Amino acid sequence: MPHVAARTASRDRDTGRYQSHRPEQTLLYQIVDEYYPAFAALMAEQGKELPGYVQREFE
Repeated sequence: MPHVAARTASRDRDTGRYQSHRPEQTLLYQIVDEYYPAFAALMAEQGKELPGYVQREFE
């Protein structure tokens, strides 16, 4: 029953309602957001490019 567990994990335990996720409030997101510009610049200097979906997410 993995589907039941997944649905339960996505719900607010007190109200039974879905609680949206806010990835921009996580430490991982904040770290990536802080270091992405320097990383993207380094990639460009090396003649490399990140996938479009990565660029769109952080620019």
